[in-house]
Formats: sequence, structure tokens, C-alpha cells
Amino acid sequence: MRRGLLLLLTVFMGIGVYAQDDLINKVKDNGGEDGFNFEIEINLDATEVKDQGSSGTCWSYCSTSFIESEMIRMGKEPVDISEMYTVRMCYQDKADKYVRLHGLTNFSQGGAIADAFYVIKKYGAVPQEAYTGLVLGEERNRHGEMETVMKNILDGVLKNKNGTLSPAWRATIDASLDAYLGDYPGE
Repeated sequence: MRRGLLLLLTVFMGIGVYAQDDLINKVKDNGGEDGFNFEIEINLDATEVKDQGSSGTCWSYCSTSFIESEMIRMGKEPVDISEMYTVRMCYQDKADKYVRLHGLTNFSQGGAIADAFYVIKKYGAVPQEAYTGLVLGEERNRHGEMETVMKNILDGVLKNKNGTLSPAWRATIDASLDAYLGDYPGE
């Protein structure tokens, strides 16, 4: 019974892979009887694609790219905006909200495009060269450990048996962000 189910799954998975290969070949052939033809109708200038690494911060990268590309559209010289500054400021605000709501909200790497606009309005923006978010010789973002460490700190704060919050929890979150993303850029 198990072998039959495994064989059936393998056949269905193979069909899916074949169908995708067929579609890719039609696109590569760029036309023909059953293929697809693509034409560039409008080519808008945009900044280059940036690597978010192993982080769940695509929301910051896409919204920042949109803002930079809008600068080009408006005839302004685009500034390479730091995605990680936006992420850092969102993490600080998410931590505050997580504690205020007793852990009944999300605390993760994820976000939305509107978060970048919120950060720029509330905190401003900094150029990439001023805040890369990479420390210890890292070349790519890796946020899994950072997210876990900060979530554990926040959950520990919520389990606190003192009956009141000390101001140290926020300093601990800020220190974690400094350790993983680099020191907060000067004022």
C-alpha cells in the first residue's frame, strides 16, 4: 500500500515538473506556434535589484526600491536608502507593541510596504553607506538567530514576576539590534 502511494505521488510530481519544463521551453523559444512572444512596450528606469540575503525583509527591499525608483521618475538623483535602518526601526516599534499587547501580536521579520513609509515619516531615512546592517564581516543579511534571540527576550520580559517592567528590557533589545545590525547611526 505504501509503495503504491509513493509511486503514485512520484508520477504526479513528475507530471508537474514536466509541465513546468514545457512552459519554460516555450518561453525560451520566444514564440512559435505554441510559444509566447514578449515585447517591451515601456521601459522605466529603476535602481538595481538588491539581495535581502537570508532575511524576511522583502517588504523593506521592495518599498525602498519603489521610493528610489520614484526619485528617478521625478527627475531627482536617487539615493541608495538603507533597508536595514528601516528594519531596525520597525523592530524597535514591534518590540514596544509586543510588550504593550502582552505578546498578543506578531513579532517577526515580516512586514508590509506601508512599514517603510511609516518609518520614513516617523524616523527619517539614512543612506546605505551610513547603515548597512551588516556586522562582523557578513556579506548578506541572516536574521533567523536575531529574530529568535529578540523574541525570547520579549517573552522573558512578559513572564517577568516582578509585577512591573524595568527600563532594562528596551536597552536589551537595542543592544541586540546593535549586535546583529550594527550600532544605531549617530543623530
